[in-house]
Amino acid sequence: MSDAEALLQRFFAKRDGIVLIAGTGSVCLGASWVGGSKQVVRAGGWGVYLDKGCGFSLGLGVLDAALRAVDRRGPRTQAVELLCRRYGINLNQVPDRFLPVRRGEVAELARVALESAAEGDQHTRRLVRQAASELAEMVRVVSGGLCLAGAFDIALSGGLFENAHFMKSFKRKLKNKMPPATLIHVTDPLAALIASMKA
Repeated sequence: MSDAEALLQRFFAKRDGIVLIAGTGSVCLGASWVGGSKQVVRAGGWGVYLDKGCGFSLGLGVLDAALRAVDRRGPRTQAVELLCRRYGINLNQVPDRFLPVRRGEVAELARVALESAAEGDQHTRRLVRQAASELAEMVRVVSGGLCLAGAFDIALSGGLFENAHFMKSFKRKLKNKMPPATLIHVTDPLAALIASMKA
């Protein structure tokens, strides 16, 4: 059972709802009950190299900006400066430090993206808005596939939702795409997963 399936079982074993996970990767899974039978719809969860609205995609955006600056194809943005300070390297050392691409290391760069976006860096603000929009679109597609017309809950889990700037952007994008839904912030997913296994 995947994390998303376990959280769906934990929160929506007997009622309609959606689970949205945005950590290193991203996935959206929803369930609805019609006449006693359960219907499940999924979006995303294809692996971090293909997932959108996740830590890996944000980190990759920061790394791309840094490599463009190395090549002089782009400016040294605030995010690039922050990356160099955080890792104690100069700009020309970025390729040696981060290539070849390693999933965990690139996903960690999401922290740089979120911090610089909160401080006003325009490049990473665009990345955050795009990631939030991708996640909101996943929720819209899943809720549409389940024909959830009335009010329902969305259980949110993953590191991106721990960041206030990202959460604010996500809520704004979600509001633009669909009617209001109640958000359940799962701050301890491990406890929720254990609870679902005992149920």
